[in-house]
Amino acid sequence: MKQSIRFSFTQALSELLISGVSLYQACAALSQMKQVNKQLRAVAYSVQQKLFHGESVCDALLKTEQLFVPRWYRGVLLACERSGSLHKAFSFLHELENQLSQSRERICAALLYPVFIVVLALSGTVLLILKAPDLFPAVDSQFYSTVFGEVLFALLFFIPSAFVLCLFVFSAFSVDEFLLVCIITEFLLSERMSLFEALEQSLYVCKSGSKLEKTLCESLQLLREGYSPVSALESLHPSMGMYLRIAEQTGNLCNAFSQIKQAISSEKKRKQTVCLSLLEPSLILITGMYIAILLKQIFLPLLFAWSI
Repeated sequence: MKQSIRFSFTQALSELLISGVSLYQACAALSQMKQVNKQLRAVAYSVQQKLFHGESVCDALLKTEQLFVPRWYRGVLLACERSGSLHKAFSFLHELENQLSQSRERICAALLYPVFIVVLALSGTVLLILKAPDLFPAVDSQFYSTVFGEVLFALLFFIPSAFVLCLFVFSAFSVDEFLLVCIITEFLLSERMSLFEALEQSLYVCKSGSKLEKTLCESLQLLREGYSPVSALESLHPSMGMYLRIAEQTGNLCNAFSQIKQAISSEKKRKQTVCLSLLEPSLILITGMYIAILLKQIFLPLLFAWSI
């Protein structure tokens, strides 16, 4: 719901601002549109009131609680507020929100199949435990007490294996933090923001305490001390030094981040293709081993006990 409100809001403002109206006028118009939902009108009205009372565009959006604006919006809004091109800011934010939304959809689609298999297998196991006394009435009750231990043994293999597989899928399809840093930094540099300021604002993308945050903070400290971009940033990515050396020769830092962004995107797509190709056989193997354990530990003893 949070992402849906932001996505609709940035889309509406990007379309309205392109027509040449101010942000205040765009929010006023959006708050009065009956064809948009009530939540979006409330968000537009809240931003309009903050702008009316003299708050900056950045503060107006960040302080609107219903909008749930992430911290990395700050740099984009500040850069475009300085340059007077707010329509670029909201077009960029809308496009980036769209990419994040597509990433979430791909994760859900990729996890749907393994989750369905896991639920199906667990449902079958529960049904087996409940119906075993009716299916095999000749077996004594002491045998059924041991069944739970065997089922637990099978589940201790199946559930962790399926969980690891789901984590593998999630990591392959989730948005790379460093890719987001490159996307935002490239845009901020294109809006005439300095490299130090662009990276400082892109730092908000990183999760608190993550390895990327620590490395980026160290790079910012080196830049503050006067080191060259190559020396300060080459630890961020194996290819960063090469692209920055080319950028120093051409004088176009923005192009360096664009190239590293494309390289990371290509690598990400390759990993996703490999993940999808391995997903089904891996799941079949895990499920097959789970069924084999159940057959060996439960079904065969039951059949022998029932003299079959």
